[in-house]
Amino acid sequence: MKLVMLSSISLLILNGCQYTATPADLLLNPRSTPDNAKLASAVQDALPPRAKLSLPDQGASDAAVNKADVDGDGQPEAIVTFVNDNDTQQVMVLKQSGGGWKPWFTFAESSSYGIDLVRTIDLDHDGQPEVLIGWDQYGEPQHTLNIYHIEKGYNGVKPPVPIAEISYDTIGIGDADGDGKSELAVINLNRDQMKASVQIKRIAGNTVSEAASAPLNGAVNGYYNLVVGRIAPQRYGIIADAGVGAHSSYTVMLAWTGGKLIKIYPLPAASGEVTENNARQTFGGDGNGDGILDINVTREAPGQKEGLPYSDLLWIEQYKQWEGGDRFKVVSERYVNSAEGYELRFPVEWRGRYTIRQFTEDGNNEIAVDYYHRFSGSRSELFAVLSTPVADWSGKEKQLRDESRHYAILSKAEGFVYAAVWAAAPSGWPESEEQEYRLMLPDEAKLRKIFKLLP
Repeated sequence: MKLVMLSSISLLILNGCQYTATPADLLLNPRSTPDNAKLASAVQDALPPRAKLSLPDQGASDAAVNKADVDGDGQPEAIVTFVNDNDTQQVMVLKQSGGGWKPWFTFAESSSYGIDLVRTIDLDHDGQPEVLIGWDQYGEPQHTLNIYHIEKGYNGVKPPVPIAEISYDTIGIGDADGDGKSELAVINLNRDQMKASVQIKRIAGNTVSEAASAPLNGAVNGYYNLVVGRIAPQRYGIIADAGVGAHSSYTVMLAWTGGKLIKIYPLPAASGEVTENNARQTFGGDGNGDGILDINVTREAPGQKEGLPYSDLLWIEQYKQWEGGDRFKVVSERYVNSAEGYELRFPVEWRGRYTIRQFTEDGNNEIAVDYYHRFSGSRSELFAVLSTPVADWSGKEKQLRDESRHYAILSKAEGFVYAAVWAAAPSGWPESEEQEYRLMLPDEAKLRKIFKLLP
């Protein structure tokens, strides 16, 4: 089944996010079940002639058919995104009826530029879900968000009319003010005038109101990430990330304070200038999984050679949480190896005492994590990560044993064996540095916590 799912996703990519068939694999739950098979057949019959399934730009899953309760009756409906024969994207809903699935209605709105997102969420906790559809459009703002209420017992004869239309370039959903309900946060950017702003929208019944707004940095390429929620144990707000130049990014955090959004990061330096841009693209969010949003920043791994080109530099990501005022603490650090499909999540107590480097083994570029003393420059390998094709692993394992190298298998996935390898401890160092090194040496259990395959 996994192979079929991967093939389906590959075809979606190859066909420009379109798919000409309707297998059950495109459902939110890819398991082959009788109900999914019935739904797949019903979708195929309901699609207009020559229509193709398609994915929103911000898909919640790799699926063009997703189940959600759109009318609050406690039963899930099927939401289908597709492209008709005029290359116009539309959204259709199917409802369960008589043990099967029947076409219910198709939203009247459509877009020849695509669909940004489709969400079903009860924003105000009144038991009536809101259906959110972000339609792509030409020019600025880049999208229009339509908000719909589908009432229980709706007959589906006439397409529903949106209760509100909101223009946006970037959108986030979450509790912005700590009232226990979700709000909409939308950013609009005018590139010509180099002006940007964020608005917090509340929904109550069929009414949408603006709860707060604040100006943002307009001298950016565009805001690509917007997250909403708890930014400290008792505080709420937003984090937004924007592209700057060819590689850099800009991050801003605003806190909900007295009914307003107040910028708390970055704060101007004594000179009045803000110099908090990242050298790489970053994504704010809950980086360490504790329910509090973090600012994501990058720093060059220490101890690298001077003059390395940008493309050869190695970077360590930090996740920083707000402590009040201008104080932020680092709660997590990691290195992401996108090429090999894994990340290394380092213990907080290692901060400032390690670095990473690239080396070549068996013709492959691999990554090692070294103890690194920032004052003396002393360094020694803590462990290295090797990714070896499964077919070659037995030979590699024999080589490691012959060389008396310690190793532990971390994971097996996608035809590769990921292993940690470590060498003997250094000698001849000052006692304090050698002791610090030995205390940092991870055992197999800690290595498996440090290593994680990317989704």
